[in-house]
Amino acid sequence: MDATYQDLHELNSLAFKTSYVEHLIKTEKVSMADAFHRHLIAVALPTAKVFNRVMQKYGANPIGIEFRHTGRDAWAFVLPDVNEPEKTRIQYFDRNGFLSHFVCDSMQEAVETMIREDYQIDEPGILDTLSVTDAWRIGTERAALVMKLNSGRISWAEFLAASGALV
Repeated sequence: MDATYQDLHELNSLAFKTSYVEHLIKTEKVSMADAFHRHLIAVALPTAKVFNRVMQKYGANPIGIEFRHTGRDAWAFVLPDVNEPEKTRIQYFDRNGFLSHFVCDSMQEAVETMIREDYQIDEPGILDTLSVTDAWRIGTERAALVMKLNSGRISWAEFLAASGALV
């Protein structure tokens, strides 16, 4: 799919641009005469539009706002990293608790990454809703058991017994 002049105009007119779009516009100096550039614009546009919408809606600071994945029941949000406060963390979770995190150099990079990974549907407050469910409690208890197992504080047999007893 090739981009049109209208697509290029839309990219240029976005109030908030992803770093990729900034690179395309300023460094690459995209040319609509170049088929590869038209392709790059077409690829960049969907993410750029979501990024612009999110940054506008949350005043360029969507810290703590949960976003649902477009294809599954999983969420992510950005927040200052605990270990490196000058960096920003993407925290991932599902109905069973926290899954993982990823640290980025800036809030903009974290938001862009989260959006590129298809966490694009605003769902503020879902963490509060999920964190009081039995599924979350059991998932959190299971994660604590995994940590004990991995640190050698319990055996595999003890892990299986304790894990099987979670209800």
